Amino acid sequence: MNRLLILYSSHSAVCGIGTWIECLAEQLTLRQWDVVVGLSWGQKFHKPDAVEEMRPGLQLVRLDGRTGTQAGRYLAIRNAIRRIKPDLVLVTLLDDGLRVMQREKHLGSKVRFGFANHGNSPGDLAAAIELSDELDLVVSVNRASYQLLRDWPTAKWAPGSLQCISNAVPAAIVAHQSQHDKIRLGFVGRLTTDKGAEQIEPLLAALREKNCHFVLTIAGDGPFGETMTRLAAQFPEQVQYLGQLSRDQLYRQVYPKLDVIICLSPSEGWPMAIAEAMVHGVVPVSSEYTGVHLEDVIRHNETGVLFPVGQPEIAADRIFELAQDSARLADFQAAAQRIMTTQHSPEQFGNRWDECLRRALERESSRSAATAELPGFSVADIVKEWVRRFLGRSVLHRSVRAEWPMIAPRNERLIAEVQQCLSETGIRGSGSGTAATSSIK
Repeated sequence: MNRLLILYSSHSAVCGIGTWIECLAEQLTLRQWDVVVGLSWGQKFHKPDAVEEMRPGLQLVRLDGRTGTQAGRYLAIRNAIRRIKPDLVLVTLLDDGLRVMQREKHLGSKVRFGFANHGNSPGDLAAAIELSDELDLVVSVNRASYQLLRDWPTAKWAPGSLQCISNAVPAAIVAHQSQHDKIRLGFVGRLTTDKGAEQIEPLLAALREKNCHFVLTIAGDGPFGETMTRLAAQFPEQVQYLGQLSRDQLYRQVYPKLDVIICLSPSEGWPMAIAEAMVHGVVPVSSEYTGVHLEDVIRHNETGVLFPVGQPEIAADRIFELAQDSARLADFQAAAQRIMTTQHSPEQFGNRWDECLRRALERESSRSAATAELPGFSVADIVKEWVRRFLGRSVLHRSVRAEWPMIAPRNERLIAEVQQCLSETGIRGSGSGTAATSSIK
């Protein structure tokens, strides 16, 4: 039986990547893989307890980085690798996973290392490019990032190491419940700027100005949680804020009662909540986020409707039009559900990943890093770390990203170059309505 170790951040108990990991673990287990998920653990921001509670089906281990040092995080990951003895390590989000890869390869480890790229983050893409000749596998969930990586002139991908596998969602477990007196809207996801949460309030204002008969259900948490609480209190007949919910709760209590799912993000990889809603026959009203046309899932006026990034007033127009045309809404609902069930089933997802990982194990391991490219800590630093642990001392951090850093390249100029490429190719949404929004009628 092959063994896979997935490195994952525990700073959010419920998010799309965690849901993706659950699906991947379930499907690979059915295909004779032993899947273990390593969770970042810190003093303040990275708490595995919540993930363990929300995702009880996963086989989890804690990566104890509570001393707050780079050496501590390195030792936590390295010790997990040596204890679990995986055939392949798959890094998500955690930059230290990539740095441990460099160390382990330099020391002669034959473990394969892969990187799961979940979006169009310039930092993530730049890091993958920078380590292109050291990574054994890079899998993007969306076509926009895959094409950028594939065509990057300085990247040195080993044959077969770069792949694109779209996400999948399980079928509905509760039948869709019809209602005709008002249109039922949903926003599901992290309440952050990168998800467009700050646009919910102006969207509500635009809908109210149109005298649209609607109710909006919001599920998620984040910096804009207090705003959602205020809106729910201010407009109790139109806004319901449920906070953070598990996928099972969403599948049973939320998606079956929606007509429209709203996406306000400027840049999505492959929005899990939108796909989950679509498999229930819920119509996406979505911003033209990065790569939405390349992905060909939300098809304007077929499986959903699109609007320019950063323009919630136009989103309100789209919703109002659907509210006035029940036949059109029903057609879109059927098409949305059909594309999910026929092209993005968990079984298809599992088969693609199983084949991808097995081929990675068959290929020769990618090159090891030179000494000059290794993370900047020494044997002495590791000794100090053991002393720090023995004495119970730690470095406290003021942010999630400081406690366990997110993926980032060492060459920061590469981030700007990737950002520029995303803008110039027209696959990145724009509030000005250029390039990416020109196809909307």
